[in-house]
Amino acid sequence: MWTDQIQSEDQELQDLRVALFHMESPFGFIKGFHLEQQAMTMAQHRNDEMEERKEQTLAGEMGLTPEIAARLDAMEEREHELEEKLDAVANNLALKYGYDSVPWFALTWWVLWIYTILTLLVMFLRPDFLNLTICIIGLYMMFNTDRITKNKFRMLVFGVALSIVYDLVWFFMKHQEYAPDVGATETTSGVEAGVKKFSLMMAYTSFFFRFFVMIVLWKDSLDFSKIIQNRTELPVLINSNSSKQTTKIAGVKNVYLRNHKQV
Repeated sequence: MWTDQIQSEDQELQDLRVALFHMESPFGFIKGFHLEQQAMTMAQHRNDEMEERKEQTLAGEMGLTPEIAARLDAMEEREHELEEKLDAVANNLALKYGYDSVPWFALTWWVLWIYTILTLLVMFLRPDFLNLTICIIGLYMMFNTDRITKNKFRMLVFGVALSIVYDLVWFFMKHQEYAPDVGATETTSGVEAGVKKFSLMMAYTSFFFRFFVMIVLWKDSLDFSKIIQNRTELPVLINSNSSKQTTKIAGVKNVYLRNHKQV
């Protein structure tokens, strides 16, 4: 795995050096620009091929039957259909706020930090170690994007979904205990009742916010090599009514991401 990644990065470095050489020559910037775009495209293809080989190796090691493999392929197609619908909504929102690209990488950072803060606020009284563990793992992955794979990142999406189910059970069993003016006794002070109410309010806020977190992480897992590993902007595209081709919409540059590669 590491050997393939090192070879891919070495090849990308060589291609960029060739592009830089042409840019330094008189009137060579035109050819250099095209070579740079070609180098980035080829690097993206190499990353996609490595991810595909990793998935095939994993499937072979797990010994999947043809029936299960076919079901997984069908689920993957369904995921791509849902992704297209999500992209349409994200593109419309990006256009509304004047962006020419969707800042998925920066958005992932924001949702993870907000998720972590909400979890800490919940833990003023209620133990919430499941969500705290998910937040820590998510932040670790974002700080170490070169050490994780697409399949490992998808486990983070599963963890958030599991926490939602866990909280549904917790609300059913503990809501009355944390609700205001319920179960109050002479030994229960007003401060403790206020903390319980605050913790319950933060728990509900975190619960509904996690649906948004899961959507963002799910989108990241689908375009893992572009969004997480390469931190590439995904330009806003719309479908033309008269053809199947897509057209980029000009707008204000996105200031949140570290680079501005075109897909």
